[in-house]
Amino acid sequence: IGFTNKYILNSHKIGSIKDPLYYYVQRKESITGSRKAKGKLDILKVFDDLIKYYKDNNFYEKYYEELEYLVSRIILGSSLKRMSKIKNRKIRIEYILKTYEYLITNFPGYKNNKYIKEKCFKNFVFRHLNKRRLKLIGIIL
Repeated sequence: IGFTNKYILNSHKIGSIKDPLYYYVQRKESITGSRKAKGKLDILKVFDDLIKYYKDNNFYEKYYEELEYLVSRIILGSSLKRMSKIKNRKIRIEYILKTYEYLITNFPGYKNNKYIKEKCFKNFVFRHLNKRRLKLIGIIL
């Protein structure tokens, strides 16, 4: 996320090929698959770095909505799902709240983002986190 979104901003031309050049392997105990808390908040550091990069290089204002959408989609679509699997209930709730707080602090208007098609985006989020769990942590879409 951090590398690709910086690289694209500085690319003059982007192309694609059909050949698969790498294979994504998910291990049970990787950060994304593990039920442990370790590493789950690292995505916030990546976002901090990306936001800083956008600001430092005068991309922030121009691409604010794209950045807002990216952060919203990742937090609501995958980060909260990963955190909801943390075994320790106290840490799980703390991390979920910290992550959602990050989103509303940095992008308070994310629900009105032009790239978020309300129904489509809600369905995307609800596929990953059930409505009951979202309500428990105070996320009302």
